[in-house]
This record gives sequence, C-alpha cells and structure tokens, in this order.
Amino acid sequence: MVSIKLIGVKGLAAASAGLFSLASCAPMSTSEATSITEAVTASTNVATTSTAPSAQTNTPSRDMTTSDNHVLQSPSPNPELSDLDPAEVSGELVNQVAGLFRVTTEQLVRVQLEKADPDLAEPANDVDPDEASSELANLKVLGGPSLKAATGFNPFTVGDDDEALDERRNKMIMKGRQAKDKLMVGLVNGTPYTWKRIGLEFKDMDREMSKTFREVILPGEPFAVYARTQSKKAEAMVQYELEGTSKKTWFTLRISSGEPHQVTVEYGGALETVANGDEGKRGSVVDLNVDRGVSCATFYLTGSEGRFLSNDAPANWMHTMLEEIGNYTLRDVMLPRSHHAGMYTLKGGVGIGFGNRANTWTQDFSVYDQLKIGGVRVIDSRLVLTRKHKKVYESHGTKIAGVFHGSLGVSHDSMIEQINRFNEQYPGELIIIDVDGREMRDDKKFDQLSPEGVAHVVNSFKRLQHRAVLVPGEDIAQIPINRFIGDGKSAVIIRMEEYRTRDLPGRGYPSATQGFITNNELPYHKHWSNMANPDRMLKDQTEKLLEYKDGRFRQLYVSDFLVTQKGIAVLFGTPIRVMNEAAWQKLIETFWGVFRKDVFPNWLAMDAIRGGELRGIAMTVNECLVAKRCGKLGDRAPDAKEFKFADATTSANATTTQSADRDN
Repeated sequence: MVSIKLIGVKGLAAASAGLFSLASCAPMSTSEATSITEAVTASTNVATTSTAPSAQTNTPSRDMTTSDNHVLQSPSPNPELSDLDPAEVSGELVNQVAGLFRVTTEQLVRVQLEKADPDLAEPANDVDPDEASSELANLKVLGGPSLKAATGFNPFTVGDDDEALDERRNKMIMKGRQAKDKLMVGLVNGTPYTWKRIGLEFKDMDREMSKTFREVILPGEPFAVYARTQSKKAEAMVQYELEGTSKKTWFTLRISSGEPHQVTVEYGGALETVANGDEGKRGSVVDLNVDRGVSCATFYLTGSEGRFLSNDAPANWMHTMLEEIGNYTLRDVMLPRSHHAGMYTLKGGVGIGFGNRANTWTQDFSVYDQLKIGGVRVIDSRLVLTRKHKKVYESHGTKIAGVFHGSLGVSHDSMIEQINRFNEQYPGELIIIDVDGREMRDDKKFDQLSPEGVAHVVNSFKRLQHRAVLVPGEDIAQIPINRFIGDGKSAVIIRMEEYRTRDLPGRGYPSATQGFITNNELPYHKHWSNMANPDRMLKDQTEKLLEYKDGRFRQLYVSDFLVTQKGIAVLFGTPIRVMNEAAWQKLIETFWGVFRKDVFPNWLAMDAIRGGELRGIAMTVNECLVAKRCGKLGDRAPDAKEFKFADATTSANATTTQSADRDN
C-alpha cells in the first residue's frame, strides 16, 4: 500500500488555494501494461491506493495539441485563424489572397514555405509579382489590421544582422513559455528494470493525480502526463524505485511551485549516471529545462546498474557512448537532426515578401546550443549567397507567383564559428552538414545558384575545422563510428547532392579526403509528411517507418517529424515553433514507443529543439536497440541477452523480492 498525501506533506510548502491537476496523455504502449486506478477517500487530507487495474484510455486530450500562440509571435496571430486546419480554410480571406496571384483557392491551401509548388512558383500572365506583393501587404485580415501592420511585412527591406539580439530575445521568451494552466512531463524507461512507484505527494491538486502517475512503468514503456496549473503555489513529488538492482535505487521527480513550475529529478539510493565531474553522483539533481521552453519536460534513464546514462550525460555524448556504438555504422545508429538549423534569427529583423518570424523560424536557440544541449549531430542547411557582398546565409522560403517569400537566417560566418567552437570545447563528435542543393539560391531573383555561386559556398565551408578524412567513393554509412571519432577527435562532414557539384570552376568540388562528400557516398531515404495536423503526421510517419524499415534497408532512413504550416496559416496562422510543440509531445508519448530492433529513424529531424529530449531518445535507442544493453526492453529488443537481476532489492519504503531469472 502506498500512502498518497494531499496536504501537510513533509518538504512541501504550506497549503494554498491554487489548483494543479493532472490528466493522462494516453501513450501508445508496446506491452499489455495497465494503469493503476487508485481509490481516493473522501478525506481532504489522505488518500490511499488500491491495486485494481483499469485500461488506459487511448483518446488524447484536446489540450495536448493546443498552444499559447501569442508567446512566439509579436504581435499576435489573428485569433480567428490560429486554431483552424489550414487544409479546410475557405472564405473571403482565402479568395482575396488567391485573387491577388490569380490562383485557385485549392492551390492556395497547398502553399507552404518548405517546398516550391510548381503550379504556384511562376506568376500568371496578367500578374505583376511586385504589385501583388504590395497589395498583399495592405490586405485587411478579417476586418482587422493589414498584414503589414500585423506582422511587420516588408517585401523589399533587408537590413543588417542582429543575431545576438534575436538570441537574447528567444532566451527571454523561452523562460516564460510555460503555459499558465498546463505542463507536460515525460518519463523514458530505457532500462531493464520495472519502475515501481513508492511515493506520491501533492498539494492543492485534483485527486486524479493519484491515477495519472502510474504505479508501474515497464521497461521501454512510453509515458507522459499532462499537468494543469491554475496557481503558481501548486507542487508535486513522485518517487519511482528500480526493481531488480543489487542496491536500492530510486529517483524523485519534483514539480516545484513558482512561475514557471520547475521540474527536477533527484537521484536516490545507489543511482549514479555517467556525467561530468560531480554531476551524476548519488544525490545529484537534474533540471528538465522548463525555463528553456520545452513542451514536454522529460527524464530519461537508459542502461543498467553500473552504467546508467541520463539527462546529465556529457555534451560529447557520441564519444561517451563509443563503447556502445563504436563498432556500429551510421546505418545502424540513430542521430538527432535539426531541421533548418540556422533559422533562429532574422537577417535585418524583417523577412522578404510575406516571410516573418512566425512562418520561417524553425528553431529557438543557436546552432552551438543545438549541438551542446540538443545533442544534434546532423545539421540541415539551406543557403543563399548575396550577390553584392558575396555573403552566405541560411534561408527558409519559396517562390510564389514569381516572388520569393521567406527570410534569411544566421550567417555562414557565424554558423561555422559555432561548429568550430563546439568541437574545440567538446571533442570526439561526428557532425554532418547536409546541404540541400535545391535550396542554394542567389538573393536577387532567388534562382538556383550558378556553378560559380556553388563554388563560393564550398570555399566557405573550407573554414570548418576537424573535417573528416574519407575515402572517395566509399559508402560512409557502412563505416564503423570508431573510424570517424575513435581517436577522440571530432569529425565534420559536408554533404551535397552530386548534381550541384558538377562543372564547378577552378579545382571543382573537393575530395572526400577533405571531408566533402555527395549523395553517392551517403545516400538516404527521407520522408516528410507535409501535414499540418500532428495526429495525422504521427500516423503517417509511423506507417512509413514501419513500411520502410520492415527488414533493414540499404539506405539511411530520415524521418522529418515535423508539423508543417500550410495554406492561409502561412500568412496569419500559428508560428511554426508553436505548432511543433505538439510534435515533441507525440515523440515522447507515442512515436518512440514504436521503435524496436532495426525499426527506428537513423536521423530524426525536428523543429523547436529546446532541451535534450531528442538526444535522450537517440541515446536510449542506441543503448537499448543497437548495443542491446537494456535487456529485451519488453519485446522491442528480442535478440538481446536475457538480463540477470539481483535476487532482491530493498526500496526506500518497503522490500520487494525479484526472481533472478525473471523474464522481461
């Protein structure tokens, strides 16, 4: 029997009149796990649990996919459009915009800035692109302000860089990103041990709290819960013990009072992790990065007694995991990928055409930060070369009716400096820069770069330090990781499509011996859903993953796990980074639960990389499904060795006995 205390709990502050309720987010489980329904007494002081099981609901709450859109766009998007499905939008506004460019409403609802639509890229015969853009700028939004007034739309002005200002602004916004009334918490059990709840304390909360945090979390079982807050004084504590360890081992998750509500995990008993210095020692406290704006504050623990890995793993996590992944290849392992990695700043503070922060920014933090905190090891790069000053920038946009709409992001100078700095501070990592050849453009008509322009971009990349020395023509996806970084030094690889490297002036495209490769040396298959609805995107990504990875395919598999802004929402809708908060929730509560032996993306690309959740999923996959060091993880690693548990383990509050030959 587990005591569940509601008020007067040791270690918690005095009672308040606030409300802090939690509801289950219904993860998809790979096992027949059941949730524990706990009978709660009528007393306002104490409730006790019963062990009667009940089935977990599979119906997600609507709150899971709604967001506070106004936080990331200034001024606010139109509230009448923010929650609409772009594919279903119709009416006067759509007709007006479509009329400006002489396209049909059906064509307009397909518009998005990620990929050019051939039917929309060129202007109609009777359309002046500049005139249409100017009219669009002054178009009234459902009787409200014009687009120009609402978004700072300016079709012609691009000023000087202010990357530092954007970084400071983003960090400040992220600190206040937590919604006033909800907070999602995730737990990733990448261990062979069942996690048994041994303590639960909460104050001023709905009693559904006792049902929400499951009594048992099985190995490999996805788990996420949604906290609903109405008072900054609300707080909670839940403890889980790892059953089957030789010494009692547990952790305590705390949701603290305050604004925002911080979420931390304290190591209990013999729990220790591989980390830097004193981090990871017994009694260590791990911060789950709520003040960085994470949409699902997630604690992950992977490995087994004697070598656990968790949120506090070193920034050079690949080097740390060499004993697990060193003998495997890129085709075997999973790496985090950042989608439009350089789109966290706006060159000159304004977009081009109707491009703005809401429809072109995909990230919140710098490339350096994505590498260090997010664990990103594959950088998605889309480049523009300015004709006047011959400077290279990251970009996001497309042509509509003959005019480029989008924005320029971080400069190439800055991005290269950030990568070099990271590798100097955290050596031993493999970093791949994947340059999208279709998106290399000039800044005049935004046509594809000439061979001379591509050569300029290539020369810019030569400033990257620690470029890998490779064998021309060799499929690097079949090279053991140890050959890249086994000596403790970093390795940087630049990948371009082969057709963009032809006919370059001078000495042409550099050799693989200088770290430059093409799709011939690293082919992959990428799937992008191109969907605005997160549930549909999840379903599509899951189906394609299972279809493609049924057996082990010849190429790397890349999953673009992205919610895509489409149609009229590109102009007036929810910002990309807000939309993709739902993708992070889907990743933790459902998508990672689909992964099993040989069935997971080799590269998993995401927007809004704020914390270490993607790194945590990649490390767990590599530890459990690649190196197979977590037992059978339910049925997800069937060929892993049978894990031998300790004969007995003593919890903090009680003693439970484990069979030495227990089958997981």
